[in-house]
Amino acid sequence: DDEDEDAENHALEENVSRMADINKLHAQIKEQEAESAKLMASVKASTEEEQQLRRQILLLEEEEQQLQAASTSVSETERIESLLAAWYLPGCGGEVAGEIFQEVDGDSDGCLEWKNDEIHKFVRGVFKQNNVLMPDWKDSVWYDMYRNADVGKSLSLGLDEAAEFAHHCLEGALMAFGDTLVHESLPGCDFS
Repeated sequence: DDEDEDAENHALEENVSRMADINKLHAQIKEQEAESAKLMASVKASTEEEQQLRRQILLLEEEEQQLQAASTSVSETERIESLLAAWYLPGCGGEVAGEIFQEVDGDSDGCLEWKNDEIHKFVRGVFKQNNVLMPDWKDSVWYDMYRNADVGKSLSLGLDEAAEFAHHCLEGALMAFGDTLVHESLPGCDFS
């Protein structure tokens, strides 16, 4: 019977030890749950702070873009107005356009065509040579302006037509940068 009693005491001690271990584990779980709740609250606060900072960044970026657009618009407007005012003077815009025309006329036929990208190369060259930003117009706008410049409806532009086309594009760019008075000289063009 002593052996049975010892076995019972031993089993009871093991059960008490296990219960103590289980209680310790429950306490550790509660501590971890509390720590987890603190971490979750911290993560939530950090996430909210991050979202607020992102909103502030977006607002600042929008403000910066508006300031840059206003600054660019003024300088671009002044640059284009000056270029247009001197367009027909010797050595100015019209003559520079003629030089670019010669460079772009790949087949040297004296005409620039839309379908082989000579028109685009020409107008990009004129804008680049004069340090003017290219307007971000739809292809249909560029094409309509080209068709309006193609007085002879030959589906190509000779030197004089190309120079007028470049002048017309610069007027359109001027309008796009804020000079609404030019609008009347550009009927039927949607610059958006």
